[in-house]
Amino acid sequence: MATEQEKNRACENEYDGVEKMELVGEILDLRTKLAEANERIKNACKQIATIMLSTKPTSRLKTRDLWTKT
Repeated sequence: MATEQEKNRACENEYDGVEKMELVGEILDLRTKLAEANERIKNACKQIATIMLSTKPTSRLKTRDLWTKT
């Protein structure tokens, strides 16, 4: 028969297991959000590159000058 201390230890181990599973779930959620954010950043960079390539060099200089003055 299990002693009170053994029962308590078993409960604590079970609780720790549940807590760890919750943390694993949170980590997976954060990894998913990070991957989505990285994808949005990549798409934004592609859009910026497209705009930069489609504009004339002189207008790019003017735009850059405006950005550096602010």
